[in-house]
Amino acid sequence: MANGEEYLGQVDWNSLLDAHDDSASLPNVLLKLASNNYEERKDAFNEVISRLVHQGSRFSASSHAVPFLLFLAEAGMETVSILELLSLIALGDDYEYLSGTINPYLMRRNAARLLRSSVGALGSEIMPDSYELDPDEVAAYDAVKEGVPLFIDLLKGNDRQARIWAAYILGFFPERREEIVPILADVLASETDSQVAATVAISSGLVALPNDPRLSIALERRLHGRHRAERWGAAIGLEWWSHRSDPLVREILQDCISSGGRPATEVPFCCRNIDTVASLANEAYRRRKWD
Repeated sequence: MANGEEYLGQVDWNSLLDAHDDSASLPNVLLKLASNNYEERKDAFNEVISRLVHQGSRFSASSHAVPFLLFLAEAGMETVSILELLSLIALGDDYEYLSGTINPYLMRRNAARLLRSSVGALGSEIMPDSYELDPDEVAAYDAVKEGVPLFIDLLKGNDRQARIWAAYILGFFPERREEIVPILADVLASETDSQVAATVAISSGLVALPNDPRLSIALERRLHGRHRAERWGAAIGLEWWSHRSDPLVREILQDCISSGGRPATEVPFCCRNIDTVASLANEAYRRRKWD
């Protein structure tokens, strides 16, 4: 824990804000995430979430807490809960990302364009009202993105729940696709757990460029998988990835949507409502046109 404590001591928390408008006490709460007492850890998680991700909003303190959280996850301290927390810090709400309302990747690209161009000439074209830039939220997303190597390692590991959450979070960083896609493709080709496979399939569709040959065979094979969850995940991934009118893909998507997500899956997207994810996949063109 020495490295984690050392990092917390190096940050000027008095200059940062969280949902309470004061981050001075935040290091003490973060340290409780590694407590030996379960109830203390549980209370600390609830407080950290409320202070760093309040109703989906992120704050200047949010990004600065991420390196410590990555340290805990790498050390194997409540890794699954930490991954869930990191996903909230990165996105606030994955529904907003999946539905196309929020895309930090695009927001940052537009901000760079604004620096090079006159707002009067291009502002209305590249920065519509729904893409009002929030530097704290982009900083939080970028801080979590630095954890991609760790998420890849966890996906290769033996902890099933950690693998599901690592696969989930890898789907939100298209700028790191050259690192991410080969790993997702390998896992998709060999994975025996249907829940892990379904999560990997959806993330593959989100993060890969359309029709990346590394995914084609693996995703197609999962459409004929033994388990319903992996078939659903493959159809969602394929729809996001290629947005094609394949009758089998459409049939499986409709099966997922009409099922209401039952039987329940462990796929984390949209608070484990995989039928909602399938519905959003039908509007995949809204996200794909941004790449």
